[in-house]
Amino acid sequence: MLGGVVMYATDIVAHSQYIATTTEGRLTGALSAILDHLIEEIYSDYRYFDLGISTDQSGTYLNPGLQQNKESYGARAVVYDFHNFDIAGASSPLHE
Repeated sequence: MLGGVVMYATDIVAHSQYIATTTEGRLTGALSAILDHLIEEIYSDYRYFDLGISTDQSGTYLNPGLQQNKESYGARAVVYDFHNFDIAGASSPLHE
């Protein structure tokens, strides 16, 4: 085995995770071949092919090397907004 990708799919999104390669796989371009096959053949009818986040530290730091790697496969960045809502209310014991 030279490399691999774990895939999760919904009706419209194919999400790749746990992308890995061996040294020989890096030298032979195994991940490029795998991702090309997944994007162009297996999941070509899906609206989105998601390569996952490119951040560290709970989304506060962009990992430029990881972002560049994903862009080398034709990806582009999408900003994820995070929101916290207090659904327990102000009278909750959590606020005492």
